[in-house]
Amino acid sequence: MRAMRIPNWCVLAMFGVYVVIGILTLPFSAYLWGFVGLLIMLVCGFLMNAIGMIGAGDAKFAAAAAPFLHSYDFRFILALFAANILAAFLTHRLTAKTKMTKLAPKWDSWERTWEFPMGLSLG
Repeated sequence: MRAMRIPNWCVLAMFGVYVVIGILTLPFSAYLWGFVGLLIMLVCGFLMNAIGMIGAGDAKFAAAAAPFLHSYDFRFILALFAANILAAFLTHRLTAKTKMTKLAPKWDSWERTWEFPMGLSLG
């Protein structure tokens, strides 16, 4: 949130965890479907980034997280994400108006009123 960026190493680390742990713990077909979910989310994320809905870091983070989610949980995940993003947005905007910002004075997100650090709720 300091620089409003999601570093590539974070995304690669999450993907690496899926590659290593997934092959050891999941049935092979479920493991491969995780990669399909990643590709679908990556394409959707790129399209959403192209029209300005989300940042590129958010798109790559969501794509790397997609293999961890099962399609049966889709409705629950959407509801959870909607509630989470609303809570994160309100908490961030309200905190930005208090003296608590002095705890993290160099965060760009306090000053950017036109952007929201989606990585806060994605994480």
